[in-house]
Amino acid sequence: MPPVDSSGWGCKVTVHRQPLTKRCQMKKQQIEQVVADLPEDVDVDHLIEHLHLLDKLEKSEQQLARGEGISHEAAKQRLSQWLK
Repeated sequence: MPPVDSSGWGCKVTVHRQPLTKRCQMKKQQIEQVVADLPEDVDVDHLIEHLHLLDKLEKSEQQLARGEGISHEAAKQRLSQWLK
């Protein structure tokens, strides 16, 4: 895909789209609540990071519900190996 100027500022940006199943799949209601709770002057980067964190937490909770997580003891062992 060739770069396109979608900003109106003369910036060329290449857009790579992932299939819908790979992208953030938060519910519209969740996003609306996040936006409603924001202060009037919000940094867009902060908003995107916040939405990304919420998506990661949701996916992690789904993995745990499916039994795909590891025990607290195993997590502590892995962490202790990294901190050596």
